[in-house]
Amino acid sequence: MQNGEAQLAQVSANQAWNKDTHISDQHSEAVRVQAGNFYLRNALFEHASIASFHKFALELMQFGAPPRLLIKVQAAIQDEIEHAEMAFGIAST
Repeated sequence: MQNGEAQLAQVSANQAWNKDTHISDQHSEAVRVQAGNFYLRNALFEHASIASFHKFALELMQFGAPPRLLIKVQAAIQDEIEHAEMAFGIAST
């Protein structure tokens, strides 16, 4: 966050974050574009939350948090990575 607003990554053609996600092509082009835009925005927020959880982990360590709490934060980071990959994959289709 900066000045109360989420800082989102720039969109690129890099496919590294795209998880192969099958999406039905039975919908109209307009519906698919609208869904793609929705999932792209979602993916950018999921991606940003990864950095937020990393920052949180560092803050917890600064205050001497117990290992079990850091393990839970690391699990949350893994979840956010998975969410971002799925959302980018859907957006790209």
